[in-house]
Amino acid sequence: MRKIRIACVFSCALIVVTVCDGEKPSGNGNEAPIVDYDEADVKPIVLKKDTPEYPRDAQENGWSGTVFINALVGTDGLVEEARVRESSGYESLDNAALESALLWQFVPGEHRGRPAWVWVKITFTFEL
Repeated sequence: MRKIRIACVFSCALIVVTVCDGEKPSGNGNEAPIVDYDEADVKPIVLKKDTPEYPRDAQENGWSGTVFINALVGTDGLVEEARVRESSGYESLDNAALESALLWQFVPGEHRGRPAWVWVKITFTFEL
């Protein structure tokens, strides 16, 4: 039986939050600003992480890789949108990472003393 390891990375040692490249959705339906991580006065803090299941086709084919996700954390702390910033090269790994990122929960961020939508970066590494 092979061991399967999936690492979710977000700030500090095992967890890395970095700036997304300023991509912003067309609108968020409210007055809260949308800012990059480095622009937030109060940074989002991870409350709940989800670890993706290793896709069966990736296991069977011996695929490994790292997926970099841009995630938009809403003023309620939920991930409202997730995009692949850099692909692993395998669609099934990328999709598993996207689905997982949408389940993460955060303490929401603030910008200039107001609740804000904040782009964060989440990294998922899939290793067999």
